[in-house]
Amino acid sequence: VHGIGDVTAAADGMIGVLRALDDLRRPGTADLIDHDAVDVSRRQVRNHLSTLRELEVVDAAADPAEGLATTGRR
Repeated sequence: VHGIGDVTAAADGMIGVLRALDDLRRPGTADLIDHDAVDVSRRQVRNHLSTLRELEVVDAAADPAEGLATTGRR
């Protein structure tokens, strides 16, 4: 993926978000960012949540305070 981006870093970020989702119950974006397994920016966490929502891995709803908050992992 020359010139496009680091796929490994993106995969590592997704893995961290998934680990945090396993540990937390209905976390918001801030909860995920604060989790030890997550080492990516707020924007990247929100992007990963959007991807997981599209893949129907998580249920998520808009949260005015946080943008996107999970309502449960499927």
